[in-house]
Amino acid sequence: MSAALTLSPAQVTALRAALDSADYTLDSVTALLGAEVLESLRAGSFAGALHRFAKLPASPLKTLCALFYLGAPVTRDELQTTFTQLTPEELTAAGVLRANNSYFSAAVSLNPVTIADGHNRESGAYSWWLFSDLDDHLRKEAVSDDHVMGVGGATRSLISQLPPLKVATAADIGTGCGVVAFHLAKRAAKVVATDLSSRTLNFAQVNAQLNEIVNIEFRAGDLFAPLGAERFDLLASNPPFVINPAGESALSYRSTQEPGDALVARFTKQLPGYLNNEGRAVALLSWENYWGKNFADRPTAWLEQSVKQFGSAWVIERDRVNPLAYAKMWARDGGVQLGTAASEKLQRSYLDDFEKREVSTVSFGSLHLQNGGQKPVLHVAEVRSPYGDPQKLGSAIDAAFRTGSRITGLSDSEILESRLMLAAGVKEQRLHKPGEADPQEIWFAATLPFLQQYPAGTATAAMLGASDGELSVGQIAGALADIFEVEPEALATELCTVVRELAYTGLFTVAP
Repeated sequence: MSAALTLSPAQVTALRAALDSADYTLDSVTALLGAEVLESLRAGSFAGALHRFAKLPASPLKTLCALFYLGAPVTRDELQTTFTQLTPEELTAAGVLRANNSYFSAAVSLNPVTIADGHNRESGAYSWWLFSDLDDHLRKEAVSDDHVMGVGGATRSLISQLPPLKVATAADIGTGCGVVAFHLAKRAAKVVATDLSSRTLNFAQVNAQLNEIVNIEFRAGDLFAPLGAERFDLLASNPPFVINPAGESALSYRSTQEPGDALVARFTKQLPGYLNNEGRAVALLSWENYWGKNFADRPTAWLEQSVKQFGSAWVIERDRVNPLAYAKMWARDGGVQLGTAASEKLQRSYLDDFEKREVSTVSFGSLHLQNGGQKPVLHVAEVRSPYGDPQKLGSAIDAAFRTGSRITGLSDSEILESRLMLAAGVKEQRLHKPGEADPQEIWFAATLPFLQQYPAGTATAAMLGASDGELSVGQIAGALADIFEVEPEALATELCTVVRELAYTGLFTVAP
């Protein structure tokens, strides 16, 4: 097992003071290195940074960047100027640095990160200092079985989808470096964060101390086991959903030895039982699709029974890849260089395993779950359009989920009695042939939660345009029937169908 961090509370306080004094923030690092150089570093190219570093005067910020962005050795004098209350030997003994003759280098990564989160109404983001194992461009080797990952795209996506609620209790299942729990800690009075790896929990606890977060309780154990009989108002998780081919060792931060997507199935089935009444959950999921089957089959099978018992669920499939693409993706993610013998062996293991179990594709997406409230509804949808502004995404998905769950459970007569309100930012676009008054095509363009255009007929466009919360759908349908000189009941039925089809798009909400 790799070493843990052994910083004492006093040392963490001294480290925080050094980082703060050096202004070790993402904005300052970007200003020092330049955005283009910083992007090149993340891709593993050091030439631009080394060229720029040669011209920079000595400073604590430069030393921190040399350590944690370039992985470069620094001198004792540079360290003592930067960490005025800590000696290089203390940082080495604590697992932060490595000693090499008269120089020292980073043993772990320590990065300033800023993550979009609509819960922060002032800036739309939160900033943290986070310990993790060495970033990919610094490690230059395959990851260890107990690797502690930093902040990746999946983590950012999960956080941006969290509803900006204020709740009493929250839980983070599979906390990793702890950052999802930190965002929950801004929403909840009490947070429980779990992880199977004791080393990962060590990093998460140190990160919490470094960022002065005191309302998280860290517990070791498999998925929900550490929660016991507790229930929560808000639950988030990026579980280890990566499929591990039979016979290959699993990397604990992303996968288990359970076959295929068995862990995700177990997680998804158990999740609803850990929510309070009106509780919400957001999780990232991945699932297998078998030959001749629909992409919605497996999440539907996992959730249909619990949805009937507990509430509503919305599964959003964001991507679907074939076995070869999946094999290449996760071989590379683990630090195995493509084209090597190790990579070829791992990819063949994936392909053999998928073929044996008749897996045709693998889906990636997210799950939104609400306990109680409206009539139970399970909605599984394929959405390829990009998400909108991550600083507003959580609110937009929350509104779309509530609207979709509510509308889907209504009869035609109940929809006709509902008053809709067009969402802010929605635009109507019309395509005209020059010289003709009537449009050839009409679209409604949304910016949240998805950047997507929705085609609309004349009646639909008129109905949405009139949806300001004053008139019911039925009243609008009656007025349009007179204008278009069509059968009122037929138009009402048509508009009810349209309202259901657009319920999860975020184009409108239902007025109270």
